[in-house]
Amino acid sequence: MKYIHIVVTDTENGKHRAHAEKIPTGTNLKNCNDMFPNAKVIHLCESSSHSKTVADYWNESYKKNGTYLYN
Repeated sequence: MKYIHIVVTDTENGKHRAHAEKIPTGTNLKNCNDMFPNAKVIHLCESSSHSKTVADYWNESYKKNGTYLYN
Protein backbone atom coordinates (compact mmCIF):
# COMPACT_ATOMS: atom_id res chain seq x y z
CA MET A 1 0.00 0.00 0.00
CA LYS A 2 1.25 3.49 -0.82
CA TYR A 3 1.04 6.39 1.60
CA ILE A 4 1.10 10.16 1.69
CA HIS A 5 3.37 11.49 4.43
CA ILE A 6 2.15 14.47 6.42
CA VAL A 7 3.06 16.61 9.39
CA VAL A 8 0.19 17.44 11.71
CA THR A 9 0.40 20.27 14.23
CA ASP A 10 -2.00 19.82 17.11
CA THR A 11 -2.97 22.98 18.96
CA GLU A 12 -4.50 23.16 22.42
CA ASN A 13 -4.81 26.35 24.47
CA GLY A 14 -2.29 28.16 22.26
CA LYS A 15 0.34 25.41 22.60
CA HIS A 16 1.54 23.29 19.66
CA ARG A 17 3.00 19.87 18.91
CA ALA A 18 3.99 18.61 15.46
CA HIS A 19 4.06 14.92 14.59
CA ALA A 20 4.69 12.89 11.46
CA GLU A 21 1.86 10.70 10.20
CA LYS A 22 0.98 8.78 7.05
CA ILE A 23 -2.34 8.34 5.34
CA PRO A 24 -3.20 5.91 2.54
CA THR A 25 -3.18 7.30 -0.98
CA GLY A 26 -6.69 7.90 -2.19
CA THR A 27 -7.70 9.42 1.15
CA ASN A 28 -9.90 12.45 0.72
CA LEU A 29 -7.74 15.20 2.23
CA LYS A 30 -10.83 16.97 3.48
CA ASN A 31 -11.30 14.02 5.86
CA CYS A 32 -7.99 14.84 7.55
CA ASN A 33 -9.85 17.37 9.65
CA ASP A 34 -11.92 14.50 11.06
CA MET A 35 -8.89 12.24 11.46
CA PHE A 36 -6.93 14.92 13.35
CA PRO A 37 -9.52 17.07 15.17
CA ASN A 38 -6.97 19.23 17.04
CA ALA A 39 -4.94 19.94 13.90
CA LYS A 40 -4.11 23.56 13.20
CA VAL A 41 -1.79 22.63 10.29
CA ILE A 42 -1.62 19.58 8.03
CA HIS A 43 1.44 19.74 5.78
CA LEU A 44 2.14 17.29 2.90
CA CYS A 45 5.69 15.91 2.65
CA GLU A 46 7.68 13.97 0.05
CA SER A 47 8.75 11.09 2.29
CA SER A 48 8.66 9.66 5.79
CA SER A 49 12.10 11.06 6.58
CA HIS A 50 11.08 14.50 5.31
CA SER A 51 7.95 14.52 7.50
CA LYS A 52 9.98 13.52 10.57
CA THR A 53 12.56 16.22 9.86
CA VAL A 54 9.86 18.89 9.48
CA ALA A 55 8.05 17.77 12.66
CA ASP A 56 11.31 17.83 14.65
CA TYR A 57 12.20 21.29 13.32
CA TRP A 58 8.77 22.71 14.13
CA ASN A 59 8.83 21.20 17.64
CA GLU A 60 12.23 22.76 18.31
CA SER A 61 10.82 26.11 17.16
CA TYR A 62 7.81 25.72 19.47
CA LYS A 63 10.13 24.89 22.38
CA LYS A 64 12.32 27.94 21.68
CA ASN A 65 9.39 30.34 21.58
CA GLY A 66 7.64 28.79 24.58
CA THR A 67 4.61 27.42 22.75
CA TYR A 68 5.41 23.70 22.84
CA LEU A 69 2.42 21.69 24.06
CA TYR A 70 4.35 19.54 26.54
CA ASN A 71 6.50 22.17 28.30
